[in-house]
Amino acid sequence: MSDLYNKISNDIKDAMKAHDNVKRDCLRTVMSDIKNLTVNAGKEITDDACLKALQKSAKTHQDSIDQFKAAGRDDLASKEIQELDILKSYLPKALTAEETEVEVKKVLEGSSIDPVKKNMGQFMKILSQVPGIDKKAASSFLGKLLK
Repeated sequence: MSDLYNKISNDIKDAMKAHDNVKRDCLRTVMSDIKNLTVNAGKEITDDACLKALQKSAKTHQDSIDQFKAAGRDDLASKEIQELDILKSYLPKALTAEETEVEVKKVLEGSSIDPVKKNMGQFMKILSQVPGIDKKAASSFLGKLLK
């Protein structure tokens, strides 16, 4: 069993004891997503699977926040912001733009792949394994560096 999965499970119990319904419900949803990705698909629960579920949920919450703010529904946006903050506490620290650029350059220099635009997908596959990397920023910076 994954350490991250156990941490989320224990945090659900703590949230229940503290009567923190927002955290409890948010983590229960993530737990369900993790089980759908792993157990229901016949796979083992790993930290990587847990991170994927957390990242997907965080992205969904961010999209909801943007839509609610655009519609002037700050009440709904504030709940999503609370849940996003909970999810972020389990995710690795996001890299800054400068750190992302350094990682992109490292991958380019350390790879035997020809640095041309048609190989961008191969580079992005490698970069997506870097914890906390912003894939949009990495893709943008990589696009500028490739011929």
